[in-house]
Amino acid sequence: MITVCIPTLNRYDLLHKLIDSAERGTVVPDRYLIIDNGGKLEFFGVPSGGKVDLHVPPRNMGVAASWNWLIRNSQEIRIVCNDDLEFDSDLVESIVTHYDEKKLIYPEKTSLLNIYSFFVISDYVFNLVGEFDESISPNYAYYEDNDYDWRLKEIRSRLGNDIIDYSAIPSGYTHLGSGTIAKMSNIELQEHHRKFKIAKNNFLRKWGRLPNDN
Repeated sequence: MITVCIPTLNRYDLLHKLIDSAERGTVVPDRYLIIDNGGKLEFFGVPSGGKVDLHVPPRNMGVAASWNWLIRNSQEIRIVCNDDLEFDSDLVESIVTHYDEKKLIYPEKTSLLNIYSFFVISDYVFNLVGEFDESISPNYAYYEDNDYDWRLKEIRSRLGNDIIDYSAIPSGYTHLGSGTIAKMSNIELQEHHRKFKIAKNNFLRKWGRLPNDN
C-alpha cells in the first residue's frame, strides 16, 4: 500500500495538479489521504478516481496535528507532502525501490531546508522519534519540522545512524513554494505573522535557540 498524505488549506487548485502528476508516474499511489483544513475542497471538487479519502475537521488542525493524524491513519509506505508541488514521473518508483523503514526518506533533488515539504516516514521512525509536537504551533504551522529534525538527530547521535537516519533518494518534484501564503488576503497575512511569532517563541522556549542560531 502506497499512500500520499496531504494536509490542505486553500490551494485546492494545486492539490488537483499534485494528484494528476502522481497519477502520471511510472508507479502510481494506491491511496490519497487528505485533511481539508479549509473545509472547502468539496466545493472545488474532490479529485476523482476513487482513491481519495477525505477528512474534514471542524477547524484547522494545524500542520503538526494534521501530520500526526495522517500518519496514524495510514500504513506501509506513506508519503507526507505539501499540496503545492508536483511529482517527477519516477518519484514514487524511486521511493519503492529505495525504501528503508529505518530512514526518513526525502528526494535528493530538493533542498535540505525543505525535507519536510515531502518525506516518507515509517511506523518505525514515527514510533522511535514520536509524534510531531502540536504545542509549538497550535492549529497552525512552522517550526514543528525543525523540532522533529532536532529530535531525530539527537536519537541518531545517541544510538547511531544504523538505527535511524535520513536518506536521500534519486528523484525530485517541482515545488511552487509558500503556495498557501500566496493565496492569503491582507487580513489573513497579518494573522499568519501573529501565529508565526507564537510558533517561533514556543520553539525558542523549548530549545533555548532557533534553528539558524550558531
